[in-house]
Amino acid sequence: MKKSILFFPRLISLAIFAFLLLQCKKDEAPPKPVSEQILGSWVMKSYTYNPAYDFLGSGTKITDLFAQFPACFQDDIYTFKTNGEGVIDESTTKCDAADPQTLPFTWELKNNNTILYVDFLDEDYSIVQLDNNTGKLSTTFIEDGVTYTETIVFTRK
Repeated sequence: MKKSILFFPRLISLAIFAFLLLQCKKDEAPPKPVSEQILGSWVMKSYTYNPAYDFLGSGTKITDLFAQFPACFQDDIYTFKTNGEGVIDESTTKCDAADPQTLPFTWELKNNNTILYVDFLDEDYSIVQLDNNTGKLSTTFIEDGVTYTETIVFTRK
């Protein structure tokens, strides 16, 4: 009789221990540094202005610059390599058959890895988001007393 009385509390204790053990999360690996996360190939998915901006100087203000790009720009692949080097690949749609398939670029992280400078953009961009799938960059500028926010979103290829 004593065995059955002692068995039940032990069984409950074992069940609680197993439940708690299963609830414990394994330590997640620390996130990679920005200088490693940026490496790889990316495709631009959006390029916007807020508020609308007269990018072309035509008098027409737009919010979605990416929609104005010809298809030959929209499929370009931007590959960030180590040592601040990179390559733009024209991908399958080239604007001019005589254009080279790839063009080199340089990039640099600044301000404790919160700012990205890319020479083909010729501007410092704040890194708003950078993970395995998405890179979101943003910068602001003032023109005629209006502050504009320019945002570019890339997805990993």
